[in-house]
Amino acid sequence: MHLEHDTVQNFIFDNHPVRGEIVRLDESFQTILSQHYYPPVIRQLLAEALVAVSLLNGMSKQRGKLTLQFQGNGPLTLLSVRCTHDYHLRGVVQWNDEMATPDSLADALGQGVLLFTHEPDEKGQRYQSVVEVTGHSVAKAIEDYYVQSEQLGTRIILTVNEKHAAGLMLQQLPSEDAEAKAESWNHVLTLAETLTPDELLELDNHTLLHRLYNQEIVRVFTPHAIQFGCSCSVYRMENALIGLGKEEALEILLDRDSIEVTCEFCNHHYDFDRVDVERLFTVGGLRSDSNTKH
Repeated sequence: MHLEHDTVQNFIFDNHPVRGEIVRLDESFQTILSQHYYPPVIRQLLAEALVAVSLLNGMSKQRGKLTLQFQGNGPLTLLSVRCTHDYHLRGVVQWNDEMATPDSLADALGQGVLLFTHEPDEKGQRYQSVVEVTGHSVAKAIEDYYVQSEQLGTRIILTVNEKHAAGLMLQQLPSEDAEAKAESWNHVLTLAETLTPDELLELDNHTLLHRLYNQEIVRVFTPHAIQFGCSCSVYRMENALIGLGKEEALEILLDRDSIEVTCEFCNHHYDFDRVDVERLFTVGGLRSDSNTKH
């Protein structure tokens, strides 16, 4: 079978109240990590978070943007990843100079929280949930969230190497028979725990599922492509300058020919000279959002 690249694929068990998903990131993962310098430990955490948000987005039936954001007062101050309903992926990390090699996500964050934010594309209410990070990994933090906030048994397995990142997610479904539900869950999890990191990275989805669940009835759905995508634009950077204020913007221009604004996600540079700044602070000077980088 052909190995899937930059895809998310859902599956469900016909004989167990469990659903699942497999994500594999390749070019999208490399593109995001190439935009900034990240120490090895940061690269690892960012890659795991990118896989995780892709997995969670695949479980959602709502159109919109899903953001996972880890915030803390330790060496790692911010880890934010976002995935849209059409699987455009982006991420950014902020850390201080004291970043060493923490033993866990919890050590890196210090007193940390995890924010789940869903912003609907159309009508609907923005949803945000905040939980304390107690898990020692990205996967464990999200598993704890689902148990505490959603009362859903969830297992996430993540693995990363220099060029690829992959993940498997399993989640319980509602069932009237609590005893049978627990037995099914334990059975599916026991088999999943036999999966090795190399198998998750190197086996195509069909082979991987057959390797784990060849005695089960598993329905596999059409995979979706994942790609890097940033929503920055001239319009949004102009709004950032307006937020700075005309007086401060013009003061900056006393020492330079233009103001450079850089997107923290894709590292794209936008330059605004004095004419641009004067126009921005003129009534009607702000152009419409065309989502262009030019």
